[in-house]
Amino acid sequence: MNTYVEYVTYKVDTVDDNLLELRRKAILAFKERFPKLLEVPVFSYNSDNECTEIWIYQSEADAAKANAEGGDVPEFAAYAELLSDLKIVAQSMPAAAADPLRAMA
Repeated sequence: MNTYVEYVTYKVDTVDDNLLELRRKAILAFKERFPKLLEVPVFSYNSDNECTEIWIYQSEADAAKANAEGGDVPEFAAYAELLSDLKIVAQSMPAAAADPLRAMA
């Protein structure tokens, strides 16, 4: 079964423990509201505080629902207020393309 992957980029003023804790709370609350969010396995940033995350959903329809209603999740809304220059590139990922290293673990 294919999954749906969002590559999310944005900029923040600073990446610190406070931001990461807000992010953690936002993702947990989002998952509770949208159980078809499968995982958020990547967060990275560079010296300009440009961040990248990967959000993986069960399907494109699940991602669309979450994106349409996500602002209603207070923890997520609080985190989103800190983000600027938000861009999302979304694509389908065939099951056969899943990380082969994960299967070895």
